[in-house]
Amino acid sequence: LERALRNPSLSAGWRRSFQALLTQSAEGAKVTGNAGLTGGIETRPAWGGFREFRVVRKTSVVNHVTSLELQPLDGRLLENYLPGQFIVLRLQPRSAPFLLRSYSLSGRADGQCFRVTIKRELHGAAGRFVSEELNEGDLVEVSAPRGSFDPTECNQCG
Repeated sequence: LERALRNPSLSAGWRRSFQALLTQSAEGAKVTGNAGLTGGIETRPAWGGFREFRVVRKTSVVNHVTSLELQPLDGRLLENYLPGQFIVLRLQPRSAPFLLRSYSLSGRADGQCFRVTIKRELHGAAGRFVSEELNEGDLVEVSAPRGSFDPTECNQCG
């Protein structure tokens, strides 16, 4: 790592990552891996597997972008989620096997609904399904929020 850090063509991102690993090693840290990538916040999912949610609102945001508001069918309040977390949707198109896709949560944590915003890619099966087949009132399976990305710690986000 020290030799790699002396390389003038090493990008700033790799330089920070390698330096974090060296610092971690020098301090005898028990945690392994890049602290810059693993993050300091560890959260456990609020539930295992999937729960059924109803599409309570489907909104076309701009061309090829759709937002979905999803409400749990069981009526239980949702745990607050952290900025940067995502959920996994299990989607069931009529003409294909189920699809699993991860989407960042894009709405305010209110305990009632999750909101995701989905861009339809040219050959994307999930985006096409959401755009053309999924309707308000339909059911989808949803995982608990996951991930520990903290946008306030992102040095390259602007």
